[in-house]
Amino acid sequence: MNRTKRLRRVKAKLLSPLRDNAYAQVLNVRSVKASDAKNIAKLSTRLGYPVSARQMVRRIGVVRTRRDQKLFAAELNQNIVGWLEIFLPLSVLNFGKAEIGALIVDDHYRRFGVGSALMNAAHGWAERKRCPFIYLRSNVIRKKAHKFYKHKGYAILKTQYVFQKLFSKTKRRNVE
Repeated sequence: MNRTKRLRRVKAKLLSPLRDNAYAQVLNVRSVKASDAKNIAKLSTRLGYPVSARQMVRRIGVVRTRRDQKLFAAELNQNIVGWLEIFLPLSVLNFGKAEIGALIVDDHYRRFGVGSALMNAAHGWAERKRCPFIYLRSNVIRKKAHKFYKHKGYAILKTQYVFQKLFSKTKRRNVE
């Protein structure tokens, strides 16, 4: 048996309580702390959004001061296994909406309720903020994520392109 199959079996044994909804006893969803920066940076980088722990510490510090933005961490046995960002963007077109800016769950802990627990926390936060709806964006290649979002009650509104224009560093606003 190869190493990957062995790891999957061990993981299945360790996480079997999660499948029986006993995860509520071991999975803790809480506000992100500065000390989570290293783990959050690792998860973000793994998903294709490279960021250093140092940069993440600064970003978390800024976000924690804002009332219109929230970061949630999913902690399992004192390890960060996922995180979510939700915020209230100012928009005259969709005034009052909440938007999920990021939902990242470690590959090893997907399909065990981690994403659902994070989404439930975000939904509660948005409801307390009296948001009429939540937006989220997902890359077209993330088919499993789309299935998950539909299962959580989200519907595809439209398909769009995302454009980006880079400016030179001398003109860039210092956000780090």
